[in-house]
Amino acid sequence: MHYDVIVIDLNNNEEDFYNYYLRIKKAGNFNCTLEEFVMEFSENMVNAATYSEVREFIYSLKGKVKLCLFSDLFFIYEPAIRAHIDFNVFDHVFLSFVEGIHKSEVSAFEYVEKKLGVTGEQILFVDNMERNIINATSRNWNTCQAYGYEIDRIKDTVLKFIEEE
Repeated sequence: MHYDVIVIDLNNNEEDFYNYYLRIKKAGNFNCTLEEFVMEFSENMVNAATYSEVREFIYSLKGKVKLCLFSDLFFIYEPAIRAHIDFNVFDHVFLSFVEGIHKSEVSAFEYVEKKLGVTGEQILFVDNMERNIINATSRNWNTCQAYGYEIDRIKDTVLKFIEEE
């Protein structure tokens, strides 16, 4: 059975997020609390533009393959991501801040394999970050390095992967 693992990639732990907040605060020369920043950030992310063609393509795969979301998003992004993506479409959701894993480490890919009960050859991994692609490839995952605006590349790779089954 094939698994398509669709990924949104961002760094993840609370310490990294706090340092991110401090960098943004300094760069923007603004004065607000972390709580105010989180509220404003979350609201803006919920209203941000998304790659709706990619989302609709993912939704169209439901029932044809197993779909997984494997994401290194900060905890602060979760409400925005849930506003844009129906998590119920996915057979499995792996959020780094929940699972305690990060795609920057090969062990995260091993963890996903173990949880899914599959080998790397059975997984197609779509991600925009080269280091994540390298880690996935080291576990024999099929990969597609692409950004959300590269819908044709994503579709071609996924459909070819499904046909090879």
